[in-house]
Amino acid sequence: MELSRCRIRRTGCNALRSCFYCTVGLIWADGDCVFITPLQPPKNSSTSHHQVHFCRHQVLGLFRTVHGLCYSSPKKWPPLISVVAERVDDGSLELSIWRMNTAVQCVSFSKWALLSLPQLPVLQGCLWHPERDVFCLVFKDSARIYVVNEDSSELQEVKTITPFAGSRFVCGTWSKNGKRLILATESTLMFYSIPCSDIEQTEMEVILGLERVCCIEGLEGDRFVCTVELPLDSMVVRSRSERYLMDQSRGPLETLLNIHAATEVGGEREGLLNAQFTYLIA
Repeated sequence: MELSRCRIRRTGCNALRSCFYCTVGLIWADGDCVFITPLQPPKNSSTSHHQVHFCRHQVLGLFRTVHGLCYSSPKKWPPLISVVAERVDDGSLELSIWRMNTAVQCVSFSKWALLSLPQLPVLQGCLWHPERDVFCLVFKDSARIYVVNEDSSELQEVKTITPFAGSRFVCGTWSKNGKRLILATESTLMFYSIPCSDIEQTEMEVILGLERVCCIEGLEGDRFVCTVELPLDSMVVRSRSERYLMDQSRGPLETLLNIHAATEVGGEREGLLNAQFTYLIA
């Protein structure tokens, strides 16, 4: 059973990050088919402490190629499932939203809404609001916020956000309280304060000077974890210069040996292009 597949190294590739709902179960895909593996209710709560049991998996839908899966917010009931995939008949790209059927006892979902996509979103680019029926689709050249109308099963686009000229979006997230939408380019974090009364009215804050942003995740309150990649080659060059300045007071033979040793260390690291560092941004 293949749970996920990804060719992109620098993004972490956690394809099942938003594919588990605590009272429903796990959703996953094998490439062209989406499955649901429901949780099995414990028969005896005293003996099944800290143990999770699953039922037999069910087929949610068939597609040509599945590109993304995620549940809506854990605070949302009944939950929604969004699937980014190519249609079987013509291969067009679309976002399908599936709604849980609460009228039956077993776990089942039915297709509820469809949205044609102009291009493929970024990896994990479907961001559900933590408290409302709102989600954001993050593309490389834009981010679009949609409101879900439960009465008519329509998806209304309420706002489009574009990155700075010459840049592109790589990831994004909502804050845990839902008051901020954070979008990241390769070197910039863009914070959008979105009021609950009017999503179209937003205020933007920008943090510049980052290098190769690859992932951002919201914490409690207004705190966030941002993971960036720093090139090791520049760190090695800097360590060489610092080593040379420190060794100027030593003898010429000892200085030469130390510089040669630093060069060998740098040569061994030429194959290691990047290292990940994590920052807390309040």
